[in-house]
Amino acid sequence: MEVETIVAPATPKGRSAIAGIRVSGPQALGIARKFFSPLAAGSAAQNIPPFSPILGKIVDNGEVVDEVILIYYRAPRSYTREDMIELFCHGNWIIVERIVDCFIREGARLAEPGEFTMRALLNGRIDLTQAQAVMSIINATSNIALRVGMKQLQGELSRRVEDIREELMHVLAYLEADINFPEDVALETDGFREGLAEGLDRVVVSIDKMISGARAYALIEEGVNCLLLGYSNVGKSMLFNRLLGRDRSIVYDTKGTTRDSISEKVRFGAADVVLWDTAGILKDVEGVDAVAVERTQEALSSAQIVVLVLEAGRELNEVELEIFSRLEDRSVIVFLNKADLHRDVEVPASVRSKGWDCVVGSALKGEGVEELKRLIGSYAERFVVALDDFFILRKSQVVLLEELKSLLLSARKLLLQGEPTEMAAEEIREAISRIDRLLGRDMDEDLLNLVFSEFCIGK
Repeated sequence: MEVETIVAPATPKGRSAIAGIRVSGPQALGIARKFFSPLAAGSAAQNIPPFSPILGKIVDNGEVVDEVILIYYRAPRSYTREDMIELFCHGNWIIVERIVDCFIREGARLAEPGEFTMRALLNGRIDLTQAQAVMSIINATSNIALRVGMKQLQGELSRRVEDIREELMHVLAYLEADINFPEDVALETDGFREGLAEGLDRVVVSIDKMISGARAYALIEEGVNCLLLGYSNVGKSMLFNRLLGRDRSIVYDTKGTTRDSISEKVRFGAADVVLWDTAGILKDVEGVDAVAVERTQEALSSAQIVVLVLEAGRELNEVELEIFSRLEDRSVIVFLNKADLHRDVEVPASVRSKGWDCVVGSALKGEGVEELKRLIGSYAERFVVALDDFFILRKSQVVLLEELKSLLLSARKLLLQGEPTEMAAEEIREAISRIDRLLGRDMDEDLLNLVFSEFCIGK
């Protein structure tokens, strides 16, 4: 089937100093020659050297559209491994559209979202995990996310997955040898089955690390969950608004104003944090108040950081002491609110005994809020950095890893139970097929569509 030539803007719509246009496919250079005229004396459009920027004009029906820089990438030394043209013009969208229209008029078509990267995948320049890294680099909102994306683009995850595949191929080779040449293979003696099972154990450990790394990356991409927790009417919603720098939660003197959990994403330091305002904890409540408290408990279960809001100058009540018992092994910051109502505020002994960081302040007057922001940001950064490895994987790819792990555990069990080697070999073959789908070699159309649907047109 003939490969189509595609074209698309490579920079966002709007006004800027420079805009980029990409063209890829067998007709890329031929079409460019019809409109591009080099400015250098003695140069001709028919003699465009590869891999060198050339200053020239785009001329359409005798009219100069713009002066541009053109770079020709000759296959296979290009992003897509096809012939490619990149044009850089002035950043006016009228100019961009006219140049794109020139290429479309001469036989190119407008690229689909992510099609350039899709071609890089299909032509073997990158695998699916690297393709996902491209999008993550574009959308990165922190230095950590950028570093993770770059490591994966350079093949960090690919190498780990390839190592697993190679290990499984060795195991499968032994099993196939036993099936085809049983008289020559000592699989039933000399601890061969146990040795193969140990190899599968090592692979399972590697898979577990990848699954954990994929879940950990969600904290970078989605933000670390930070929950404001405390007794009803202690000032959580006012503190929530102060931390955001705007009025988001309703603040009122009556208890139980906040009935639902409210969240907002905010940047503290170098970390993205999802800040949660929740209903105050009350005891022996019914109806909608009971539902509100239940939702607070649910939010607490998924929080990485808890800001426990207490009222300065009073003893802790029964409900607050009960909350303490639920915060064992949690990252907790205490905010002693309403300190402006008291001359001297002491940190309660029960708080000091926990060793939690404590900020004395006033949400009403904004006192202590900047210190609290700094602490939340510091906790969030430490929480992310403490995680070992990060991997950019879709939920469907994590499912593939979980299926891969399950197949290997099944093969291990079959080996150790002395079952026929054909059964274990079939599980290993299925496991290898999961790896090929993970890397995009065995094309899963639904997975590819999901990955590339989030790309911009020029990528």
